Amino acid sequence: MSKWTVVENARTQEITLARAKICASFFCRLRGLLFVSSLAEGEGAIFVLSKQTRVFAAVHTIGMRFSIGIIWLDKRGVVVDKAVTRPRCFFYLPKAPAKYYIESLPSALDRARIGDMLIFDKEPP
Repeated sequence: MSKWTVVENARTQEITLARAKICASFFCRLRGLLFVSSLAEGEGAIFVLSKQTRVFAAVHTIGMRFSIGIIWLDKRGVVVDKAVTRPRCFFYLPKAPAKYYIESLPSALDRARIGDMLIFDKEPP
C-alpha cells in the first residue's frame, strides 16, 4: 500500500506538490517513475533514503520518457540541490548529501529554492 502526502514550502507556505507518493521501500525506489508515461502538474514522488548521502541520492533517468525535476533535501527537509534532468541519462548526483529527493515535473523547481524547508506530513485531500 502506498502512502501519499502534500509537499509544502515552509518559507512561502505554498504547496510545492499537491500529491506525492512516498517511496521508502527498496522496490519503490528502484522503480521510481520508470514506466510512467506522464505526470500531472503538482504530482510526484518523494524518495526516502536509509541515510544522508550523496552517492545513494544519485538519480538515473535511464528508461524515462520525459524530463523531470529533482529536488534533494537533507535530513531536516532543507533543499540542498535541484536539477532538471533529461531522459536516458546515466545519473545526476546532488552537490550535497541528501536524505530525501523529490521527482516531479520540472515546474516544481520553481516552487522551492536552495535553503527552503519542505514539509511533507499532510495527506492529500
